[in-house]
Amino acid sequence: DIAVDGWALTMLRPESVGWAATCNAAGQTLGAAFGFTGYMMLEQLKLVTLASFMFILGIVFITVTVLVALLKTEKPVPLEDEPDGIVTTYRQLPYRE
Repeated sequence: DIAVDGWALTMLRPESVGWAATCNAAGQTLGAAFGFTGYMMLEQLKLVTLASFMFILGIVFITVTVLVALLKTEKPVPLEDEPDGIVTTYRQLPYRE
């Protein structure tokens, strides 16, 4: 959820950033509702079983993930904006005894 919010902030135009959380929440709610209702309807019509429904959704998930990885490009981060490495970040944390 946090990664999607961060990614949305980098993809959206500045005037559309306010809609990022709304779209995320609406997408999660609709996805859960359609996933449950869609499965129940297809199962009632004897078109799928739980195993076949999960298999189909797995294929859809993998396909969408591969397409996003292949087709979505991101702007390169300027060197001065590059985040610190994990070791440097942990060294900057205040030490408490």
